[in-house]
Formats: sequence, C-alpha cells, structure tokens
Amino acid sequence: MQAARGLGLQVIATRSFNHSGRGQDERFLVPGLIKRIRSIADAHTDRLMLGNMEVVRDFLHVLDVAKAYIALIEMGEPGQVYNVSSGEGLTVRQLAELALKVAGVVATLERDPKLARGSDIEWLVGDNSKLRKRTGWAPDNGPEDIMRDLWGAAG
Repeated sequence: MQAARGLGLQVIATRSFNHSGRGQDERFLVPGLIKRIRSIADAHTDRLMLGNMEVVRDFLHVLDVAKAYIALIEMGEPGQVYNVSSGEGLTVRQLAELALKVAGVVATLERDPKLARGSDIEWLVGDNSKLRKRTGWAPDNGPEDIMRDLWGAAG
C-alpha cells in the first residue's frame, strides 16, 4: 500500500485468511489433520490428538481464493484492501470432526498440551463483505469440499 500511496502504483492488497486444498504441505493444520487421520485409520487406533480444539478459524478452498484474486484483478479498486475469507468460523474441533466424517473414520478427539500453542488467537474470522460488494465474488466450496479434496489427494 505504501507503493500505491507514494509511487502511484495500481496496487490492490488482500488480507487472505486460512486457505487449503490439494498439494498443501502437511505442516499446515488441515492437511496435517488428514495425515493424522490416515495414520489412525491405518493403525486401527481410535484417538486423534489435537492441540487447542476451541480456537475458531476461517477457511477457504484454495480454488475460491484464486477466483477472488482474479475478481479483484478485474474489478477491485486500486489502493484498497480486501479480506479474502469465507466469513464463517469453525473450531479446530469442528474441522477435525468434519475430516473424520469425510474419511469415514471413527475416533475420539483428545487434547494434547504438547500440540497446543500458547500464542493462538482465539477467534480469527474475516469480513468479506467489501470483496463481495465490489466484485460479486462468493465462495463455491465449503470446508467439507476442502476435506474431500485433501482426503482424495492423500490416498
């Protein structure tokens, strides 16, 4: 934005919230969940260990993020900042339950303090109304689509 203000460049900035999809590294939350669920399915165990299960996050499918960027290139206003987000939050617990459902795996969710991060922000959900109003963009995929995509890629 400094380049836009100081040099007159046509810059559109985004605040892109969590997004996931096929090919994302397993160090990230959702692909990591899928990897661990595949491991418990293969090991025939019934426990899925998680860190802080009550933090709330806003997730988009990476395809919807790409569509938002294209919409902003075509219709965004230079010098403005847009939140690229779903506008809806899910707890890590809800994400894990959804991943288990998609995988067809039954497991008990248990908290492991070693996996919890003390610096976690409790609620992180974006308001995408400015993006929607300016471009007409809306996500086509939900969290279940993300899980199905990642589960299919992991197999």
